[in-house]
Amino acid sequence: MKDLNVKYLIFLALIVLFTSISSVSADNISTVPYVINTPGTHYLANDLFSSSGNAITITCDNVTIDGKEYTISGIGSNEGIYASGVSNITIKNVHVEHCFGGIYLDNVTDSIIENNTANSNDGGIYLIHSSNNTVTGNTANENWIGIEILQSSYNIVTGNTANSNDWGIGIYGSSNNNNITNNTANSNKYGIVLAYYSSNNRITNNTANSNKYGIHIEHSSNNNIFYNIFNNTNNYGPWGSNQNYWNTSGELGGGNYWFTPNGTGWSERYNDTDGDGFCDPYYPLDENNTDYLPIALISEDITAPAVTILSPEGTTYTTNNVTINVTATDFSGVSSVIAEIEGIGNVTLTLNDSYYLGNTGTLSNGNYTVTTYANDTFGNVNSSENVSIIIAVPSSSSSSRSDGDHYSSDLADGFTSKEIKSFVSSASVIFGNEIDQGFAKQLRENVETADGHTLIGDIIIVGGPEVNALAKEYNDQFKIPISNDNPGENKGVIQILKVQDNSGSVIKSYTIVYIAGSDRYGTLAALEYFKTLDELPEGPITVEYTENGPVLVE
Repeated sequence: MKDLNVKYLIFLALIVLFTSISSVSADNISTVPYVINTPGTHYLANDLFSSSGNAITITCDNVTIDGKEYTISGIGSNEGIYASGVSNITIKNVHVEHCFGGIYLDNVTDSIIENNTANSNDGGIYLIHSSNNTVTGNTANENWIGIEILQSSYNIVTGNTANSNDWGIGIYGSSNNNNITNNTANSNKYGIVLAYYSSNNRITNNTANSNKYGIHIEHSSNNNIFYNIFNNTNNYGPWGSNQNYWNTSGELGGGNYWFTPNGTGWSERYNDTDGDGFCDPYYPLDENNTDYLPIALISEDITAPAVTILSPEGTTYTTNNVTINVTATDFSGVSSVIAEIEGIGNVTLTLNDSYYLGNTGTLSNGNYTVTTYANDTFGNVNSSENVSIIIAVPSSSSSSRSDGDHYSSDLADGFTSKEIKSFVSSASVIFGNEIDQGFAKQLRENVETADGHTLIGDIIIVGGPEVNALAKEYNDQFKIPISNDNPGENKGVIQILKVQDNSGSVIKSYTIVYIAGSDRYGTLAALEYFKTLDELPEGPITVEYTENGPVLVE
């Protein structure tokens, strides 16, 4: 009897333990207040209203909150999401309104706040005593302070919108070494504020328009402020004249754009007469601050872009398709870069980070000359040095079959029809990431990344628009656009699109085969099924991945 009682007590204890563990590690947040004290990903399941206290509190490291675009509402005396003394958290896709602090981080490090909307709070997004965090892609409008950085250092604030606040973006209280870039702060009382002994911050490429003061600086020094656009009645509001730096030097140096709503800003009043892109007189902001390179609105730019071919090099290639990689720079901006392949035609290159990328398309064996041309926004054109290349693909690159058909030697096994093998042999197979690259190599060994690829022949796109630039470009032109929800879990689609190229004197027609699914299993199922086809399909074919292989969805 005693043993039975002990076993019963142990059984009850286990029930309590497992119940406790289950309640702590739940993934969905459907009620508040809610405390997250276990690592993992937590999703908002619905809109939430908090009448007191913090709606959501994070007390441990390694937490992700995905709001799935649901809204947390408060009554002004609480935080929407509060985290203190933690690291490596991510807060994304949350809407927060009517709270004291929409998203409030205190003593938080190495975390990401992205794609949230924090409107109509006392403060939209707070970083206090926090470092090495990234705040990106958020909207913080109609608050007292849109985004506040207080006693916090080494943070990145980029790509955010902070409009119609009292302060758009505030960096103050000895906040140092922060990078504030590519943000928009419009229609605030103060667009950007640097205050109370904050130094060594980098304020670049921001837009501050229609504020009472574009940038307000109070008792702060040694900050770098350049490449910003200021268009306000008062662009600069100092309090305590400490020295800051308003331009960079060197080949790509420059200061800021200084406009006013009535057209009397420094960049509008003073022209650039020597063609360097800058107003000829310096802009003295006050006794300690000068923009030595204020950017001119109207520039008599007569300088052509600098353009250099990095690839191809003047050598022999044993592949038919060669990557073109070019750098082109111009202060007034590069409008287009084109590679001319002598005897073949032109390829328009696409900007990717700092490089203009493309490819030659499929070339026959022989000698070719490649020249690139860059145009700037003022119509100035410059060309690179000519690069001579030799295409010498060994005869082994195509194999002859006994029946007279010729296919590429890198063709994978498993095809069941001559027509499909022939098309894959002649087409470029394009992937977007490493997973899709592995799938693509089930068609042929030589595959190409979508980055910088220009349509100059038949192609097979493997993978969907989330990671494949070409898939994203053409996705909506297919009968079944691919997304995470369409065609659905473990399902993929094979589709054909005919496109015309009217850019040259001769109209060319290309075929795009699109093999993609809502997830990797869907893509794999569609690819494996494609290899079994007798011919290219006229309409979309939807396939589902099962443990028995790909199955046609009727």
